[in-house]
Amino acid sequence: MALRPDRTFLVYPSACSKKNFVYNRNTTDPYNGARVRHDEMLHDTLIKLFQEHCRGRASRIKKFLREFDDEPKAIFKLILKKRPRLGKILSQRDKLSLLWITVLSCYQKSAELLVRSGANVNELCNPPLDAYVDDKTPIINVLLQMFPSEWNERFAALVINAGVDLQNRDDKGQTVLHLAINRGQLELIKLMLEKGVDVNARDNTGATPLLAACSHKKADEMVPLLVRYGADVMARDMPKQENVLHRLAFARDTEHVELARFFIEQSVSLEDREMFEDYQPIHVAALQGKNELLKLFLDHGSNVNALAKNNVTPLYLAAGSVNPVVLLTLLKRGANIDARKTIDYGGIDLVYGSTALHNACNSFFYDGGQNFKILVSAGANISVTDHAGRTPYAMIDRLPADNHNGDYRIRRIRLPIQWNPNVDVMLRMLAIKKSTIQPPNNLLDETRIQKSPSRWAYYQSCLEQIERLKARRLFRSFTLFDLLTKCHCRTAAQMWNVEFKREFEQCDLSPFPNFADDLREVFANAECRHQSMVQQEEMIEEAAYDTLPHPIVRGVVNYYACEDCDIRKIVQASRRDNQGLPRNLFDRMFANN
Repeated sequence: MALRPDRTFLVYPSACSKKNFVYNRNTTDPYNGARVRHDEMLHDTLIKLFQEHCRGRASRIKKFLREFDDEPKAIFKLILKKRPRLGKILSQRDKLSLLWITVLSCYQKSAELLVRSGANVNELCNPPLDAYVDDKTPIINVLLQMFPSEWNERFAALVINAGVDLQNRDDKGQTVLHLAINRGQLELIKLMLEKGVDVNARDNTGATPLLAACSHKKADEMVPLLVRYGADVMARDMPKQENVLHRLAFARDTEHVELARFFIEQSVSLEDREMFEDYQPIHVAALQGKNELLKLFLDHGSNVNALAKNNVTPLYLAAGSVNPVVLLTLLKRGANIDARKTIDYGGIDLVYGSTALHNACNSFFYDGGQNFKILVSAGANISVTDHAGRTPYAMIDRLPADNHNGDYRIRRIRLPIQWNPNVDVMLRMLAIKKSTIQPPNNLLDETRIQKSPSRWAYYQSCLEQIERLKARRLFRSFTLFDLLTKCHCRTAAQMWNVEFKREFEQCDLSPFPNFADDLREVFANAECRHQSMVQQEEMIEEAAYDTLPHPIVRGVVNYYACEDCDIRKIVQASRRDNQGLPRNLFDRMFANN
């Protein structure tokens, strides 16, 4: 039996007139209406049969029920005599035993009565219903695919206490413990562990219950329970070879930092690599945007520039994720901003030597270019080319599909450039770069930009507005172009003079429509920075009991650490420590490979 990939649940219809009928899948609690009436009828009928044939004695009732194990149709005949209408409904399903019918039909009272009366809870599904409920499927496995109501969990516990075989496996090799973990049913997990279920049983992929629990949103509750009962924290699955730290990093919804810390303290390796991409846990954390988990791995010795398959670094993966904070963390820890991926199969043809900035273009469609802006602000070269001469702009401008032998196949969705409004961010950055080149020179991307008349016109207007920005002074020699391009700590220092802020508030930005929003954003960031400086100044004066001369205090505050400046310094230091191979040597290495 295999779990369905959707979030629906097994159930028989409350009534059926077709002989060759299959079960349904529902999304709500099915116990209502006709199902309740049929359940009560069957429950009352079974009690009458037990009274009539067994005089209500438990030992006789159990023996009575077991007599129908080899001849399940016989009990349907007895029910038909007592309740013709109910017997007719059940006769449509008489290929299955009565217990299986009550469970699949969600006849709650009847199913409980049968189990409490001694029905065989280890009976397998015979005949098999389909590939998902086959002849190896026990009742407990089906219960863990039905609607997770309070009754379902209570009845599953009843079946377990009745002696169900907890070591039984489905065709995926999963035990009931695996299934309960997939559903996050803590009480059932506790009960199974108390009953002696194998806590280290591996399914067909080599995954143990602990590995499965690490991928679940309730990992914080399930993992300590499994470890208490002897789960092997060093287990790795097959064929991926992921350890528990890989699984925690891949888990959705939460980061499970304390669990990861516990595993690291238990000597689980941060250097283990999964088999497909050679990812270490730090690569997965970067890929998934798990910032707190990433910091934990770095604090415990993970290499910030660890290389996976195709020389992929954590920074490269983070550049394509949805959490820009991860990029900042990696850059602060010395990530190599110029590291190149050996091969990228994501384009129309093979791309060699792509950087994190190239990969950041993949997130342009949903993050407004935040990852791209962070990398450029940190010092990444906006005109960097890969082996095929593609710049980051060229990555966005690529066609969405490739034609192979006349067959139109989507390789990776890339919208044509005119469909992506966020590309304006890159055009403004390119215009700023061109305006700072000395001596003036054409950019490689300009030829490509010219292919789109609307984008070329926008780019040209950016260049014109930049010249006006350079000429418009805000305060003394500080221009609007300085406001746009200099670090916000430099702008914040200007705000000690109230005239600076007043000049900006009165400044007419209408001559600079392409950059107006950017100017307001950087000014707001500088204001936040200035407020921090004011608070810092007050703290210093208070600590010194107002004994220090004001110019000294002001000078100290102006040296207050700036995160952006620090990151740029770290990137420069990282470049000295990670001197990249010369381009011709890189080409020769690839040719040799």
